[in-house]
Amino acid sequence: MTTPYASGRVLVWTVVAFLILAMLLHLGGLISDFQLIGVHAGQKGLYRLDIGRRDLYLVFSAATLLAALGTYALASIALVAWLRNSYRNLVALGGTPRYAMWWPLAAFFVPFVNVLRPYEMVTEICANARPLMRGNAKPVPPLVPWWWAVTLLAGLAWLAWLYGALAFGNRVGVIEVRVLAGLLTLVSAALTVSIVQTISQMQDDSWEGRFLPAPAQEGRWRHL
Repeated sequence: MTTPYASGRVLVWTVVAFLILAMLLHLGGLISDFQLIGVHAGQKGLYRLDIGRRDLYLVFSAATLLAALGTYALASIALVAWLRNSYRNLVALGGTPRYAMWWPLAAFFVPFVNVLRPYEMVTEICANARPLMRGNAKPVPPLVPWWWAVTLLAGLAWLAWLYGALAFGNRVGVIEVRVLAGLLTLVSAALTVSIVQTISQMQDDSWEGRFLPAPAQEGRWRHL
């Protein structure tokens, strides 16, 4: 039985909406973290702020970080659903999926495998989204490798922050690591927004282009 093509536009806008909200919340927390980074001369490990203001910034930073974390979690669920839908579309577009259809659900969660498998699946989706151009154009948008590299770096930075927070508490050096992890996460989220929009548009164009003459199909993909 042929797998029907299903446009991922609703899932794309769900991912985008959650990511934008999470980024705004996260940005608020980062502003508080920047206020906490200064160290008083000669008092290493102490904040330049008075105790009351310091505690206020800590509470605000923690609250926005938790809110952003919950929103990122919702965005991740939507992202997994989008990846599964896009991977299922490979069959409708005439491709042969390399992995079983349950892998989009597990790719982000299986230890060690999640370092590479999501990237492999996204590049496979890209390669099958514009089959007529495989011989004379790069099948993977340039942002995809950067997206995955930044995402992995953000994950490593958060692990480093977690270790530092458990070992040393909210000292200045630990907060700096959290700021770095947060900035990398914002970049990763912004790239994710671009990636899901671009790939979904590629798949929609590929599906619609199957019903056009070959010259017209090439014109539809020339800008990607």
